[in-house]
Amino acid sequence: MIRAVALALAMALMSSPAHADPVMAARVDGPTSWIDWFTPSEFFDRTQLRNITIRREDGWGRPVWAIAIQGGCRTDDANLDGCAHRWFARMLRAPDLPRGVGIGSEFDLTSDDLEWREAELNACPGAIDVFSQLESAHWVAPEMLRWPDLPPGSTIVAHPRFHHPIVDITISYSGRGTTRFSGYLDEGGPGGWAHYLAAALEPCWRPTQAPPPWR
Repeated sequence: MIRAVALALAMALMSSPAHADPVMAARVDGPTSWIDWFTPSEFFDRTQLRNITIRREDGWGRPVWAIAIQGGCRTDDANLDGCAHRWFARMLRAPDLPRGVGIGSEFDLTSDDLEWREAELNACPGAIDVFSQLESAHWVAPEMLRWPDLPPGSTIVAHPRFHHPIVDITISYSGRGTTRFSGYLDEGGPGGWAHYLAAALEPCWRPTQAPPPWR
């Protein structure tokens, strides 16, 4: 009988409630309704043909920031030249929270504790260049495709690195389906791409009058 080698991607293990540690589960299920505001698919009032959402968590299941990106003309700029090729982003960010064990009122954040911002990628130096690099990201870690000498019928398990940041990415193109990723901030992968995109946008975030997620 062939011995199975271990299979389950770290991203699946980290995101599955069955594998959540008691501290993480208690914290997320406790008095932390602010976590629900970090749903980037709701940052814009309506969807466009091209939509990308990114949500980054710390190593304890708490959101660090969430970004929604839309491509195309919006109702307030539909008459502007070239708006069909413009990309807009909205971001919600939480303050730095202490690491490790600790649940209670200090994590029961309010809207006053959060940053709600907006930026245009096309007007942000370097942002479009980083944004376009998603096309060349490795959606499956190359080493997973080069596993040596696996006997037929074997499975592979990549054990999770608990308490490491995780990024969830969803890309939707109307009429062409949806692509999703959940994993670490690994160099060359979608997680690393999200990290560099957020860094490129950092100097360009501005206050926005758009309705906030807690409206």
